Amino acid sequence: RACSPMLFLAALIPCVTRVLLAGSSCVTDFYSKYMTGIRIEQRLFEDFFRASLPRLAAHLDGCGLPLSIVTTSWFMCLYVNTLPAETLLRVWDLLVLEEPCVLVRVGVALLKLHETDLLATHDFIELSHKLQQLGKGLWSADTLLNAAYKQIANASSAASRRALSALQQLQQTAYEVGSPLVDAVYEV
Repeated sequence: RACSPMLFLAALIPCVTRVLLAGSSCVTDFYSKYMTGIRIEQRLFEDFFRASLPRLAAHLDGCGLPLSIVTTSWFMCLYVNTLPAETLLRVWDLLVLEEPCVLVRVGVALLKLHETDLLATHDFIELSHKLQQLGKGLWSADTLLNAAYKQIANASSAASRRALSALQQLQQTAYEVGSPLVDAVYEV
């Protein structure tokens, strides 16, 4: 019985290894000196977020809160500090299968699931705190992934669908080229 927590950790090792090996191609330059990959991912996320949730994007702009303050750590840590373990492992499964698009979809889904509450908050500090807490109690991976793959895709505007398509194309190009310059890829 005393080893039960250790068994859980031991069971996670193959999952983490698989994510890291598969993730190495999808998080190219996330951890390099200039963090080019994460900067590209943030720009792509921002475009998809604005197209998918324009009211929330306008609200955050009005409050003067740059979303990258929160989302950079989401992507850098692959949601480890954001989602409960059960939900995290499901997201990682998709990360291995679909690569970086999952990070963006899950981020927008987290925002969509809490959109009403976030729109009702106007104080910068309170809004920042709520954004940092997103996902902490999200034990249902089905709820999150339904929002990421069904609700956003079905309810999104044509602009959102175009943004997702552009996201996938730009991510593929960025990772094939090695993403030497953030601005060069963003302008493509």
